[in-house]
Amino acid sequence: MKRLKSVKIVGIISVFFCLVFASDAFANPRMFAAAQDVFQAYRVDVSSVQMEIVQRNQSEVFVLHVKARRNNFDMALMLGFMAAGTAVEKSHNTNVTGVRVIVEVPYKETLFVEASSTIEHVKKLVNGETKPEEFMRKFVIFT
Repeated sequence: MKRLKSVKIVGIISVFFCLVFASDAFANPRMFAAAQDVFQAYRVDVSSVQMEIVQRNQSEVFVLHVKARRNNFDMALMLGFMAAGTAVEKSHNTNVTGVRVIVEVPYKETLFVEASSTIEHVKKLVNGETKPEEFMRKFVIFT
């Protein structure tokens, strides 16, 4: 009888931990899907393989790899920031502290334009508190 009671308690505890940790396991696919929705609205094809969450100390950085045509890399860069901000807001992920967008530009040889910003500035862009021109001038660091 005692053994059956202890098995029930262990079972209940294990189900509780599975439910708690399952929400984090499904957070990234939800975030990637929200970013894909933004790209699809602008007819830019981006698969979830080109998005990743990179751990840095106690925080996370949302990294997007976007392929652009030769003449519209700036639009692809801005769209990457918009998609990342929308995805983080919809997923309510509080661990993400930064966004890095890497744009692949085909030219004679492939060029990469990489820019990053804090999630606070990206959220202000998404909410319309910051104009896109001001965001690119003041809050984006090109590397």
